[in-house]
Amino acid sequence: MKVLSVLFYIFSILGAIVGAGFMSGAEIYSFFSRFGAIGYIGIAVNCVLYSLCMVIYHLKNAKSYNLVLKSEQKPTILSVCQLCMCASMVAGLTELFAEFGISKVLVAFVVLFLLFVALCFGVRGANVFNVFVSACLILSIPFVVYDGGFRFLPHLDSSLFAVVAMSISYVAMNMVSSLPIIRHVCEKNSTKNVIVISVALGFLMFLILTLFAGFCGSDSSMPILNVIQKPWFKTTYSVLVSLAMVSTLLSSGVGAKLTFSKFGNLISSFFVSVLSVLFSFVGFKNIITYVYPVIGGVVLIRFVVIICCDLFCKKQKTIF
Repeated sequence: MKVLSVLFYIFSILGAIVGAGFMSGAEIYSFFSRFGAIGYIGIAVNCVLYSLCMVIYHLKNAKSYNLVLKSEQKPTILSVCQLCMCASMVAGLTELFAEFGISKVLVAFVVLFLLFVALCFGVRGANVFNVFVSACLILSIPFVVYDGGFRFLPHLDSSLFAVVAMSISYVAMNMVSSLPIIRHVCEKNSTKNVIVISVALGFLMFLILTLFAGFCGSDSSMPILNVIQKPWFKTTYSVLVSLAMVSTLLSSGVGAKLTFSKFGNLISSFFVSVLSVLFSFVGFKNIITYVYPVIGGVVLIRFVVIICCDLFCKKQKTIF
């Protein structure tokens, strides 16, 4: 397998993960940094489990095992979870641009139009955009570390169980947001190639999360932006955060469209765009803090139920 192909697939999936919550630091604080130094264990657990889930997804789908939603199946609760993630990205965009004096209503209408157009192109358009955003993220890491100074997480008296539980929830949530891209990657590659991609992706995620965790020490909407000192780089990074939001917005939107797939491409794209904008008024921080953990829990419960049905019923079932 060519190196460029590996990088393309890695960056495609990474771009689906690093949305508003990740790039701004809100997710990193909520799931890891707030626990202190023990959060590094959570980061390691998260990256290992995500890589394993990707390989398991590939292997089980190859045997027609219904672990997750397939493109030809009816929409499930996963589509609703992906719709919630779309809404969080829209909320993040409106909040980010509001800091520059741009009306939230205006941003919402612009995002509504752009999201509708982008969703009409489907997963291929999302892949290309994800690769671009991931490349920008990699290039920005040295600047963030240099400007803010590398920071270790402080030692806090935190529960290891809570950290691991949040890590597992974060894996499930990221599987939902990146599912359409992962499906595409698994369909195009052999088992050996999928293993190589998943291992490399897990290592890259561990590196990025470890470097960024120390910058997310405050319970704010966008803690990483708060620690960047140089105005020119803060503006540049804000633009990158907005691009990351669009990246996850597209990836999640492709999956959310399945809810309305029977109405056709244009109508399903329109409904996803409108509902995402409407739900975004719940607020970026509220969705990240309260809705995201619920999404992770719902996906985990779904996974356990499907496994139990397979073990006890000895036949394939579609859950939810």
